Amino acid sequence: MVRKNVDFEAPLTVEEKKKLNDLKDRPVVFDDDCPEISGEELKEFHRVTNQNSDNA
Repeated sequence: MVRKNVDFEAPLTVEEKKKLNDLKDRPVVFDDDCPEISGEELKEFHRVTNQNSDNA
């Protein structure tokens, strides 16, 4: 397992900005591992990051 701490307050690097810019016009591709979900299915998701913060 790989863990990585990400500083969400840090500004994006030039390389990260380029990657995002290159991807912005590409379509989202759904597959068996990541199928498209409906709005109703999306409502069923709940944030769990804070629930597991003691285990981090």
